[in-house]
Amino acid sequence: MTEENPLSKYTMKRCLLDISEDANTTETVEFAGYELLGVATPATLDDASTNYTFSIDPGDGTFRILQDDAGAPIILTGVTQAEIFQVQESKPPIVGARIRLQLSADEDADRVFQLLLRKL
Repeated sequence: MTEENPLSKYTMKRCLLDISEDANTTETVEFAGYELLGVATPATLDDASTNYTFSIDPGDGTFRILQDDAGAPIILTGVTQAEIFQVQESKPPIVGARIRLQLSADEDADRVFQLLLRKL
């Protein structure tokens, strides 16, 4: 009997913040069939970008700010460079067809984030 590698349920997807396109919103990442578990930040970030929100397209082509059960935006706070931030277990699962990350301030250069995902 062959055991399944437990890591095969997880993957990382590159998420680019291209300042020539938008200085505080990343490119769109396809993540249908996955749940977002966390975000790995780049080694360099401008000091002002400390809070992140998510925009989700549930599959109809329209992005919406992700909210909790009370209708408040889900925000990762106190984000720093070269860290991995986990989505709190108390928050609803973050799923959809496409996702974008929005930073609280503009960045001065392109940045690459990694989205940590788990297969559904």
